[in-house]
Amino acid sequence: MKRTRISINGQDLSDVRTRAITDYPSGSCVSIGSPDVFVTEDGSALVVEIYPLTAAQLYFDGVLPQDRAIPVDVKVGRRKARGYLIDSMRRV
Repeated sequence: MKRTRISINGQDLSDVRTRAITDYPSGSCVSIGSPDVFVTEDGSALVVEIYPLTAAQLYFDGVLPQDRAIPVDVKVGRRKARGYLIDSMRRV
């Protein structure tokens, strides 16, 4: 099955690596790749389902804006990016 590439504000979600610093004295760092992302359209809304750690990393990296009034560009496959406002984030 071919995966559809999804990017938010130019950041391809398959390239997102969540950093987790371990508790070891060496200060080693582990990165976790972004798992599958699910996208559905509901009228004028685009629902992007990602894991909470991935969302937190996108905020940390500055890909997602802190201000909910700033639109984000979401590109699904070859479709051009469109500006969307983040309406809600919830854990499912």
